[in-house]
Formats: sequence, structure tokens, C-alpha cells
Amino acid sequence: MTGSRSGAGRRPRAVRPKERRRLLAALEALATGQGRIVEVRGDPGIGKTRLLGELTRQAARRGLPVVSGRCTESDRAVRFGVFSRLLSIQPPPSAEADRSSPGPLLATMLSTPGSGASWPDAGSARRDAEGSLFDAARLLLGRAAGDGLVLIVDDVHWADEASSALIDHLVRWPVDAHLLLVLAHRPRQSPPRLLRSLAEGEELGTVDRIDLPPLTLEQAAQLTGLATDDPRLWELHQASEGNPHYLLGLTALAHGLAPGRAELAADEGQGPEASDLDRPPSDLVSPVLAELAELDPACLHLVWAAVVLDEAFDVDTAAAVAALAIDPACAAVATLTARDLLVATDGAAYRLRHPLLARMLYPTVDPGWRRAAHRRAARILGLSGAPPAVLAAHIEHCPQGSGLDEVEVLAWAAEERLATAPPDAVRWLWLALRILADVDGEDPARVQGLRGEVSLGLARALGAAGQLAESLAQIRQTLRLAATLSATARADLASLCAMLAYSLGQHADSQAILTDEIDAAIGEPPGQLAHTPGAAHRPGAAHPPGAAHPPGAAGRPVRPQARPAVITLLLTRAAVGLLDGTPPSPDDLGLLLRLAREQQDHTAEVGALALRGVVEAFGGDIPAAATTVTACIAIADRLPDAELADHPEHLALLGWADSVLGRQLDAERHFSRGAALARRTGRDDTLPLLLGGLGAVYHRVGRLADARQTAAEVQHLIRNTRRGHHTNLAGAIEALAGVWIDGHGSRRAATLAEEAAIERFTARPTPRRSWWGDVAAIWTAYAAETDSGDPHRTMALILDTGGGETLAELSPVLRPMAFEALTAASERLGDASAARRWADGAEQAAEGLNLGYQRGHALAARAHAVRHAEPAAAGALYQQAADLFAAAGMLSLRTYLLVQGGLCLAAAGRTNPAARQLAVAIELAGRCGAHRLGAQARAALRALDERRSAGVDALAGLTPREREIALVAVGGKTSRQIAYDLRLSPRTVDAHLTRIYRKLGVSSRVALVRLVDGNGPR
Repeated sequence: MTGSRSGAGRRPRAVRPKERRRLLAALEALATGQGRIVEVRGDPGIGKTRLLGELTRQAARRGLPVVSGRCTESDRAVRFGVFSRLLSIQPPPSAEADRSSPGPLLATMLSTPGSGASWPDAGSARRDAEGSLFDAARLLLGRAAGDGLVLIVDDVHWADEASSALIDHLVRWPVDAHLLLVLAHRPRQSPPRLLRSLAEGEELGTVDRIDLPPLTLEQAAQLTGLATDDPRLWELHQASEGNPHYLLGLTALAHGLAPGRAELAADEGQGPEASDLDRPPSDLVSPVLAELAELDPACLHLVWAAVVLDEAFDVDTAAAVAALAIDPACAAVATLTARDLLVATDGAAYRLRHPLLARMLYPTVDPGWRRAAHRRAARILGLSGAPPAVLAAHIEHCPQGSGLDEVEVLAWAAEERLATAPPDAVRWLWLALRILADVDGEDPARVQGLRGEVSLGLARALGAAGQLAESLAQIRQTLRLAATLSATARADLASLCAMLAYSLGQHADSQAILTDEIDAAIGEPPGQLAHTPGAAHRPGAAHPPGAAHPPGAAGRPVRPQARPAVITLLLTRAAVGLLDGTPPSPDDLGLLLRLAREQQDHTAEVGALALRGVVEAFGGDIPAAATTVTACIAIADRLPDAELADHPEHLALLGWADSVLGRQLDAERHFSRGAALARRTGRDDTLPLLLGGLGAVYHRVGRLADARQTAAEVQHLIRNTRRGHHTNLAGAIEALAGVWIDGHGSRRAATLAEEAAIERFTARPTPRRSWWGDVAAIWTAYAAETDSGDPHRTMALILDTGGGETLAELSPVLRPMAFEALTAASERLGDASAARRWADGAEQAAEGLNLGYQRGHALAARAHAVRHAEPAAAGALYQQAADLFAAAGMLSLRTYLLVQGGLCLAAAGRTNPAARQLAVAIELAGRCGAHRLGAQARAALRALDERRSAGVDALAGLTPREREIALVAVGGKTSRQIAYDLRLSPRTVDAHLTRIYRKLGVSSRVALVRLVDGNGPR
């Protein structure tokens, strides 16, 4: 046992104020003669020693003598070692009293070899002798305390049995003196007798227990000096599990400091610039290595097995990995659990006492033993059905001797980790390719298939990891590997490669891959006409400048055996072209649909119809689109998921066509089904289009929180790629939702609008246009305008996107919304004539579409144009527009327009209709999560209530009957209706109204309404 008098040094940062106060309260009680026993308990590194150090400093400030010591494992062999050594530390008060002072005298008595050594075995005699010794020790402790003494014992879980017995006696028979005895221990390592004694003392009131739980995030921030919202703090807190020892060590590592200086760095306001939690500093490892030095070989090997497994394990698994028989393994687990190196988890599983221990100890394990253990772990865990990612981690450390089965495991593991940890996927797939290079003698067909699969997976993983150049190189390598495949298999692989290239922003490469493969599949080069760019095609216009159809295949014969491959390639090229702003030609769509039907390929037929439906819908041919989409839905709904699993993009396009047609529920169903299939089959390249559409539907149907979350997921998916269309679309959806949820969307919309305008004016070469890019631009402008953003910026973005005041370059289905935003912007600028002109444009644009919600945009535009000049008319128009959006299931816009209508009706003095609209808006805002809109409506309704209360007070001079008739008349009922309701004659009602007008100084019912509404007589 090591010991010392009072300690000194820099005061540590106090992060446990509650526990500190309890200790100091015990110290204060000591001054009044109230001695106590205080138990401080917690896991290794949790801060027990730190807290005891604070107690030592505070006692020294009060002039109280402090004697402290720490037990070690060797103290278990020394009877009464805790107290004999602890009390011998206290110096005698004078040289003459060297042997007679209470402290040294007690120490001498307890350390005498015969003290308790010759007790008879008889129970009563032993208890008597033990009791006499303990009573004497208790008496001498009281004398040694004098005017005040603090005894501190750390790591008392290592105490010998006799010392534990004396502690039990002192708990049951407290020392009546100025003595504070503080005992700190690790409960999982403490002997049962000590735990029982302290628990009984807490019940008796003679022991104060102070438990030290893991630090909270706020306490960790205080200890490290990092802000609570700093993501680095969260990472450190998670890795350390709130253990201060590990937290400071990891913070020091991030600082590049010695662990002992971590707190000093925090005091100086320094935060870690970077963290590498995979290399804990040696100062953290050394104490654990000291614990391992006391273990026998079986226990040490079992700890090494736990390090290699790095997760919870059962005894059988640990025994297999450690190469131990089951009986020695069970004994080792029992020993390690008693020493708190292992802890039991749920069921019959165990783990190292802290997750960092595996990373700390891994470099210290013998390398040869470690590699063999990984091999054993992979085998035993594979037999038990462990997840592929767990098996891959072991295969990675011992790849020698691996075969095709291990390659499949690595490929599955990479697919699992692709979305969350792309670098892991890249590493495992490179390893799989290296293994495949050495197994050419095994099943050539299987090897070839795996090589293509792994190569494509590697290209996808490299792209997800942000290594775009490497990803494209791997795509080309994958196509070279496919040279010997069948035409159909090669077409499937080429299509996947092309979609991946598109997802990485390499649109030209994607189209080139598909065009070359189509030429090869058909078997003859396309004619000059097919390669000559035809009249340019812009979305929504017959042949606007800027884009051409991709080289056609419609006029070229397709051999029957090549048809499956050509169908696959044409579908992919059409989808990529559509996304990229070069929609497929009607001839190619016709060829694709004809081939799909001839082959009875229903999946391809769904894709062809979905493509045609999108082209028709965005082109403004709504009747044709409705027919095509209805036919497509009939087939898609009959197909099982297995037949659509490889082509979730078909469902994405179908969902977009549904959404344009105003069929929001169908659109949501197709987007959700497609997203589920994409996730299940690893087609992450299609998720941005699917989730972008799903987010748009969520916004329209009033699921604003889901819309914002889905948009954020899209942005996360494409964070390492160059897909501007999808990035802008996700940002626009996020802005639209945020504007009405909490207003955060306004700043987002303004930023997006500014960025989009700058990009369009300054980009060289001019960025390629697409329907989805135009959708993003118009929605961004609409979000900014609905939140009263800069009207000049809104108009500039819309007019630039639309190609001028006619918006001729916009898809017809985007024009009504764009004209509405232009109307609102002009009205806010005070340009009434321009506002009316834009409203006329909205009506003309909506008239040709014959879609209810598009007519809603036109009515809303007209309402914007007249809201100041004719607020009552504007309120009625807003109500009509809201009804049209309600019929289309678009609750968000309905809520917004009802709020606008209520405000206009209130301004017009139409209190009751305004109140009704605002009340409905409040209810809808709650359903949609449009908290900001709801707050606006509630504020307007409160103002109306105040006005109506003021108007009712104006009737105070009327008789009860006159007041009753006046209030009914204000509600809009005729004299005959009032008479019927009140059981009066119409003549009597008119007579009452005449007297009411005279008393109130008004001349008509309209004036009466205005008076009651609070606007005064007019």
C-alpha cells in the first residue's frame, strides 16, 4: 500500500459539483464533531482519485490533518495492511511520544504478527478475540483523531480480509470522534463482504455513498473546454463513454499533447483540431498493461481473444479464438470478471470493461498469435452467422489462404457499409480483387462473375468516398472485364456503369458508354443522320436551342438475340438523357416500347411507359400523359418487387409523372416503393431522384418535417458527387419546408436563389439545362417569394430560367407557379400593372393544362395582384385557390393561401369570413407541421377577436332585443330569416333595425357590419 500526507498541485477542473458538495459537507460536519464514513465508488478512470484529491486540498485549507493511501493487489496478503500502514504514516506529535501516540500504537498493534494469527478455530472464541481487537482498534482510532483527522483509502477493493472485517466493525459501531474515513473502490472488483458492509452502513445511516456515473455531455465540455455543440466533443464523449480518464487521454491525443496536459490545454481555450481515436496514447495503455502482467497465460490469451473480437462474445467463441479448451477458458473468464477486465453483458455474453481497451491493447498483442486468432475468429463467427462486416474485419487481418467464399463476404460487407462508411467498403473491395487475382484455378465462371461484381462495387464505393477520378477509372476497368460476357450480361453491367457515371456528374461519359454499347449490340454503326444533332430540344418546347436527342436507334434493325440487351441499354440511355436535359426522341421511345412488348418484358414496358409519361407530362400534353401513366400504373402494380428490383429508376420516373398530374398519393406510393427497392439492392445511384420526388410529395401533402428530412438525406447522399440538379432540388425542397415550419427556409431560399443566379450568369461553359434543374430554380424562387424575400432576386431567377417574360423555355407545368411568384414579387414592388400582366400569364398557362392545382396557381396569382386594391375580392380568390389545392391533396399550399385569404378578408372588414379561414388554417398548420404559418394565423385571429370585442361594445346602448337582432343581422341573415329564427314578424324586425341604425348613427346594414367589426361607421 502506498501512502502520503496531504497532496499539492494544480487544482483539477471541477466537473462533479454535486459529488464535491457532498464530500465537503462531510468535511464541514467533522468540525462539529460528527465523524462519518464516506464511500466513493465507480469504475476505473471514472474520477475517484480526482475527487479524493480535491477533498485532501480542502481539508488542508481547514488545517485538518489528512492521511491517505492506496491499496494494491499485494496488500491482500498482509493482515490489517490497510490500517497498519495508513496509521503508521502519521508522524508522532513529539519525539518522546514515539511509541505511545494512538496512531502508531494502533499501527503497531495491528501489524504485530500474533494479532489474530493464533485465534482458535472455534467460532465463538474467534469472534470474542476479534471483537476485543476491533474494540481496541476503535478506541485508539478515536484517540488518534484528536481534534480532527481525515483518513482516505483509495482502491480499497484490494484490502485484505482482516481490514475488511475491521471496516465492517466500524460501520456497525461508528467511532465517536472527529474522524472522517473515506473509502474509494471499484464495486465490480470489491469482495462481497466489503460490499455488504457498506450497503448495510448506508441503510443504518453510518455510511454516505457517493456514486460516480459517467460524465454527461455538459460535464465533458467543461472538462475538455469544448463547446457542447461541437461535433468533436460528441465524438470524444461517445468514444470514452463519459469516462474522464479516457476522455482526457483522447483529448490530449487530439491536441498532440501528453495526456497530463490535456486539461491545461482546455484551460487555455484550445480545442482539438483533429482526432484519431484509433491510436490511444501510451499513458492510457500502461496502467492496463500493468494489470495484464499479473495474469497467467490462459487469462492473458483470453484477454487477447477479446481484443481481437472487439465486441461482446460468449465463452465458447472466446475459447475458440484463444485456442483454449472450454474448462480453462471458463476459469479464465471467471478470473478476468473478478478483476474487472471483463464485464458480463446481457445473457451469457462478456466484453472488455471499456470499448477503448481493444484499440489500446491491439498493438501489444503478439502479431503472429493475432493473425492466427483473426483466422479462427472468422471461421467461428462465420459458422454462427455473424454479419458480413464483422467477418470482413477479421478476413482483412489474415487474407492469406482466402478464397471465393471470403470474396463474397467482403463484397457483402462492402455493400452493408457503403452508405455509412465508404472507406471501409473501398478497402474491403480492393482486398477482394487481390484475393481474386490468386484464385484463377477455381470455378472460372464464378471468378469472372465475382470480378465484375466486385469491380463495379469498387467503382461505386470510390465515388461514395469522394474519389471521383479513381471511380471513373474503375468504371472503365469494369467494362473491360465485361468484354467476354454475353450481350445481355454486358448490357446489364454497362447500364449500371453508365448510371454510376451519371451519379458522379460525368454525364458525357455516361452517354458515351451507352451509345457505344448500343452500337455494339445492334451490330452496325449508326447512319450519319442518327449522329447528326437534330433540331435542338428544350423541355416544354418543340425545338428550343441548347440540346439534341441522343443518337437514335429507331431506324436500325435489331436482331432478335440482341433485343434484351438493346432494351436494357435504350432504357438506361433514355433515363440518363432525361435526367441530363436531353430527353429521348419519340422514335426511340416508340422503338423501346415496341421491343419491350415483343419480348413480353413487362419490367421494360413499365420503364418505357414511365419515360413517355414524364416526357408528355413535362411537355404539357396532359391528356396523353394521363393515359400513358394510367397504363403504366396498371402494369407496375401487378409486377412483384423482384421484377422491378434492378430498375428502381422506373418507379422514380413514374412517381414524377404522377406528381405532375396532381396524383400525389400515387406518386408517394411509387417513390416509396422505388426507394425501398433501391436500398435493398444497393442502387444508391437512383436514390437522389427517388428521394427528391418523395420530398416534393411530402411537401405538397403537408408532411413538412418529412420533406425537410428527406431533402437532407439527398444532400448527404450526393455530398461527394457533382449532381447539380439533385443538389439544387434538395435545397429547394428544404427551403420550401423551412419557410413554413420555422422560417429557416427563408435564408436558405435566398442563398440558393443568389447562388443559382450567379451560377447561370457566370458559368463557362453554360451549364446543361434539365427539367429537374428548372424545377429546382422555380421552387427556390417560390420559397423566397412566399417568405417575402428580395423580389428583384426572385424575378431575375425566374426570368433567366424561363428565357424571358414569356417563360417559353420553361416546361408548361412550371409556368403557372412561376407566373404566380412573378405576380407576388411585382405586387410587393408596387408595380400593379406588371402584377396584373403576370396574373394574366398565369391564367393563360393554366388554361391549357386542365389541371385543378395549376388553376389554383392562376387564382392565387390574381389574388396577389388585387390584394391591396380589392382585399375582399382577393380573399375570395385565395379561398377558391385553396379549395383547388385541397382537391389535389396539396395541404401545404392550401394552408398558406388560407392564411393569405384570412388576412385580406380581415383588411376588408369581413371579420367572420376571415375568422373562419384563419381557424381552418390553424388546424391545417398543426397537421402539416407548419408552425410558422400557424403562428401567423393565430396572431391574425387574435387581432380579429380584439376588433370584434370592440365592435360588440359599441352595441352597449341597445336594448337586449335590439342587441340580439343587431348581432344576427351582422352575420348576414335577411330580415325574414331573422324573423323566423327569433319568432318575430319581418315588420317587427325592420322596425328594430331602424331604431338600431338611429341609435348607432349608421344608415345601412353594411355600415352596421363595419361598426361591429371595429372599423367604425362608413
